[in-house]
Amino acid sequence: MRFIFSVIVVALINGAALGQKISGVVLDKNNREPIIGATILSLPDSFFTTSNEKGRFSLERGTSIYVSHISYSPILLEVNDNYIVVPLESKANVLEEIVVSTGGISEELINYGGSIGIIQKSTIERFNSVHPLEALNTVSGVEMQAGSINTNRITIRGVGARSTFTTAKIRAYYEDIPLTSGVGETELEDVDLQLVERIDIIKGPVSSLYGVGLGGVIKMYSKKAEQGSALNITNETGSFGLQKNTVRYQFGDNKVNFHLGLSNLDSEGYRANNEIKRRSGTFLADVIIDEKTEMSLLSNFLYQKAYIPSALNYDDYINNPTKAAFTWNKAKGFEEYRKGMLGVSIRRKVSEEIVSKSSVFTMTRNALEPRPFNILNENTTAWGARTSMASLESDKKIRFNTGVEFFNDFYSWSTQENLLDSLGYSAPGSLLANYFEKRFYVNFFGQILTKFNEKLVLETGFNLNKTGYDLRDDLLDDGNDQSGNYSFSPIVSPRATLRFYTRKNFTSFISVSHGFSPPTLEETLTPEGDLNPEIIPETGWGYELGVKRKLGRLLFAELSLYSLNIDNMLVTRRIAVDQFIGKNAGSARHNGIEFNSYLNTSLGEASTLNLVYNWTYKSYHFLDYVDDADDFSGNAIPGVSDHFMTFMADYNHDFGWYSNLTFGYYGKMYLNDFNSEWLEPYSLVHLKAGIKKNLGNHFYFNISGQIRNVFDTKYSSMIAVNMAGFGGSPRYYYPGLPRNYLLSTSIGIKL
Repeated sequence: MRFIFSVIVVALINGAALGQKISGVVLDKNNREPIIGATILSLPDSFFTTSNEKGRFSLERGTSIYVSHISYSPILLEVNDNYIVVPLESKANVLEEIVVSTGGISEELINYGGSIGIIQKSTIERFNSVHPLEALNTVSGVEMQAGSINTNRITIRGVGARSTFTTAKIRAYYEDIPLTSGVGETELEDVDLQLVERIDIIKGPVSSLYGVGLGGVIKMYSKKAEQGSALNITNETGSFGLQKNTVRYQFGDNKVNFHLGLSNLDSEGYRANNEIKRRSGTFLADVIIDEKTEMSLLSNFLYQKAYIPSALNYDDYINNPTKAAFTWNKAKGFEEYRKGMLGVSIRRKVSEEIVSKSSVFTMTRNALEPRPFNILNENTTAWGARTSMASLESDKKIRFNTGVEFFNDFYSWSTQENLLDSLGYSAPGSLLANYFEKRFYVNFFGQILTKFNEKLVLETGFNLNKTGYDLRDDLLDDGNDQSGNYSFSPIVSPRATLRFYTRKNFTSFISVSHGFSPPTLEETLTPEGDLNPEIIPETGWGYELGVKRKLGRLLFAELSLYSLNIDNMLVTRRIAVDQFIGKNAGSARHNGIEFNSYLNTSLGEASTLNLVYNWTYKSYHFLDYVDDADDFSGNAIPGVSDHFMTFMADYNHDFGWYSNLTFGYYGKMYLNDFNSEWLEPYSLVHLKAGIKKNLGNHFYFNISGQIRNVFDTKYSSMIAVNMAGFGGSPRYYYPGLPRNYLLSTSIGIKL
């Protein structure tokens, strides 16, 4: 009512229209894709029109315009120019109208031919901005484990489950800037979630446009500023000394949109040797240069020092979960690094039917990690570029997207002796290793969507990849020069998806896709440190069958059955406390079923209840895996649960009150390739309640409280798969947090 009243006031205050024409374009605020069928009302004379298939419109000019669409929140804008760009924000609870954009070809979620997890702003904000774990674990087929803030592993449909202490075989992007290193490792937790609008997770090797990793792609979209300027201050205070403070300034008008965010995070941690300090700053900007050209800028700096408690054996996990592993506690081991990222993108309409997008980016990372067995120093500099061209016409029978991405990083690292045993504390000693690595890849990609008729659509794509490593050994005193280069043969990965629209609001699809994951450079080394010319990337074919159904604006449901067959499986074996080798060891099959449902209901005129239920069944097994004398064929793949279920309930009242419940069930998880030990199933319950409200036209606040792990369940939040205990029992377990609390206070001022 207030918004409608403000529209009427504007109409009454302003006199007659200026008698001129105004033109513009209506875009989705998140992905900048055109919105078809938006209504544009010119005030005060009430001339109106609708946006066409390109999102464009033209009508008599007034002093302001009111723009609305059934799937977006309306907006009232002052008119200061003859050309105006109108960004509309999607309504979070209209799930069936969510627009999926896989590289320029945009369509509604119900029509998308594949499985994609959508984590909207409301889901990100229901947890906390410290870590993405809870948000990612609401998506079927996705499982994130966290031993601490800086020790994580993400798996998608079981891919990456046997990675040691990091996320691998999954690609990630912040807008069009890669978050994945030259060796395929991803650090998603370094992104400040308070500046993330949405996260899309494309499952399996179906994204020809983003590298066809066997696990899939995670793409994060940055927040866009509201019209006008505003300052926001947020404090999150939690158990175990958690404090996070964030200051954000945003500004938006018809041509410029930017965010500036500064944050600091401090935590004592639940366990010994578990303290963390993080400082970060992010600048995001979008500038409309002219009616055909838009420029985006992303800049980020991060400093973090996080102590490492490491994994525990079973006895300590059960009886003394707050302790750190003995050697790590003695060494006061930590990881300290500074990281910078800069990217610039230009989006330009080449013609009425074609749009191009080009990006250049660079990243730096300098790290120090004192460990019980040595001290590691790392320096990384990376740069790359990406360019693509895509068709705009949504009603064309053939649409396309094609382009190329290049990535190059330079990684120097050295290890020094840790004088811990002789001095009683960590201190650098003699040089043990000194290497320089150059790692690169180039991807050529293409995608074509062919519409045969209203009921049948074929989507095809390809990715051509070339990957290589160069290694230079700068420590030659030991008489063993490990220098060399390693370049894999080009890999072509095709994909095809056939969609069937047999009736309204019902979609079925079947897809076939190819993907691969290259080994890290370390995995290409033999136990003697020489390059192993026999090792090759692991490859796989994915097959999927799915159906989607929606009932009006209330219910959306989808069911997917998938199978991923992996050949030349890369197996990492730990042969010393600081040495891992890789080998191609047979094949594996990942079969699974995913079910997702969303229900939006009204509880009277003033409140709503939104329900989400996601369920995953996983059957992941080695088909042919023999390692020396051990035959693991037929065993379950460790490090991933066999069942996973999430239930979420959100209650919202027009006054501003809100509350939510999150229930997660994690099934049985094997800890090693032998399947001789496992983690029993467990459940977690989280509760949150709060109030958010505007105070007049210039002030707003959001205050909430959370109880995490309500029933104080004992569980392991991360598993160190196959982790041998040198001199003792295996250390598989990272103890999860017991019952804990979080209070969040956010205050905003509209300037």
